[in-house]
Amino acid sequence: MTETLTPADTPADTPAGVASDGGSDRASELQELRRQAAGLRHTIDELRSRLEAAEQAHQHDIAAIGARLLAEADDRGWCQDYDEVIDSLNAVLRVELPLRSRTWEATFDLRISVRIERATHEDDARDQAAAIADRIERAVYEMDAVTASDRDDLDEFHLTETD
Repeated sequence: MTETLTPADTPADTPAGVASDGGSDRASELQELRRQAAGLRHTIDELRSRLEAAEQAHQHDIAAIGARLLAEADDRGWCQDYDEVIDSLNAVLRVELPLRSRTWEATFDLRISVRIERATHEDDARDQAAAIADRIERAVYEMDAVTASDRDDLDEFHLTETD
């Protein structure tokens, strides 16, 4: 005997392979998909951790190679050549080799203009300017890695009345 199904007997939204009662099969399929998704998230987290560890190890290796190259360049007097070669290599590397660190000293003259707002005469303005200069000088002397020569005599201050 052949059975004929009508559209009312087979709901259109029932996926292939799922019974028309749907409830328990869909719930188990959803549970399985959630379990698989959790497994994939765990795998992704594990792969991220491995990648981070590998990147850190690579950076450490590059730093060790660079330290050895620096020491060798210093020992052999290849400092200028080292700088040129490493600069060109670093242009194409993802993790750069360390560059030589050198000490530089800059010498310059510094001119500071101070506006004295409340002075009754030139001597008063000169005294106030000298006090400000002293504070600036002390601040400079307190800075790390800064050496300053003593300030010239106050007679070399140039005072201009602005009012």
